[in-house]
Amino acid sequence: MKVKIFLKENDSFMGDFDIRKNCKKSTINEKAKEYIQKHYNCQIRRSIPTGRIDFATGTSDISYVLFGENLPFRNYYLVMEEAK
Repeated sequence: MKVKIFLKENDSFMGDFDIRKNCKKSTINEKAKEYIQKHYNCQIRRSIPTGRIDFATGTSDISYVLFGENLPFRNYYLVMEEAK
């Protein structure tokens, strides 16, 4: 499965990485933090989810806020795509 990272404020693409298909959300979030630290040379101390979930329609708008040093951006979201 390919996971893509986008900025929340202007929906610009920041990067992508591959991960196995049946991973938990916590594993995907940890891999995203590792990817950001490696490619943007920053130190992430904490990542907090924010957003909303609409239970009536089943849609969610979850993004993550980063706290740390030398951060290139503060708010991002993830998009998962199935491998073809």
